[in-house]
Amino acid sequence: MALMGLLPENAEILEGQMRFQARDLVSLTESQWQKIRGAKIAMIFQAAMNALNPVLPVGDQIKEAIVTHQPDISDTDLTDRMKVVRPGDIPVERMNNYPHEYSGGMKQRAVIAMALACDPALIIADEPTTALDVIVQDQILKEIKTVQQTTRTGLIFISHDIAVVASVCEKICVMYAGQIVETGTRKEVFTSPRHPYTRMLLSSYLSLDNLNDIKVPDMKESPDQMTDTKNAGLPSPVRPVPMAVPADSQTGSTYPHPQGILL
Repeated sequence: MALMGLLPENAEILEGQMRFQARDLVSLTESQWQKIRGAKIAMIFQAAMNALNPVLPVGDQIKEAIVTHQPDISDTDLTDRMKVVRPGDIPVERMNNYPHEYSGGMKQRAVIAMALACDPALIIADEPTTALDVIVQDQILKEIKTVQQTTRTGLIFISHDIAVVASVCEKICVMYAGQIVETGTRKEVFTSPRHPYTRMLLSSYLSLDNLNDIKVPDMKESPDQMTDTKNAGLPSPVRPVPMAVPADSQTGSTYPHPQGILL
């Protein structure tokens, strides 16, 4: 939400920068954000039903996203733009339907169309396939990758699904306790993980190759009693130490806290 300038009133950014196209987003006013949000940076939300207005037809909501940032657009240009962003598997007549008349996959495609409406430079996809079955999930992921490759739009894909990350992402950032603890290319992170949390994360993913290597953890102690030594140098996930950067259990070294991410 910070990357979209949508933090609630009781949250604030204490330090660091968010740089996008040579601008620090942290310093923007709300009026400046309104010119960027949706036009240059768009977001695909996790819950498509919550992202859509239940009392407006889906087609009108997509048009609204375009007209908001291009108030002088002609009816002809608006119609042409709608043809470009309308999902191919949603018939034109269904664009007049309301969100509750759409299936889960159709709602997610509509949200993606809204994100693409103004041809943004960056799309933030926050768990866009969580509520979908595996068949529809695969279709949505293929559509997202096709759009990204066709338009060369930047994509930040947020997910806890290791298989999805491996399928979509070229560069990966691993987060633990609210901090980025490791970054690298897809090959580097999956074949040579450096941070203990990354290694634990990858080892937790079940496959036919590691079924025999699964070890059941000792659950006699409550999670908040687990010590660093029992967690390969990691702080408790239940009560993480603020701003603590876990040490590598093999080398004892710590990884520097990132001061900013250049987008």
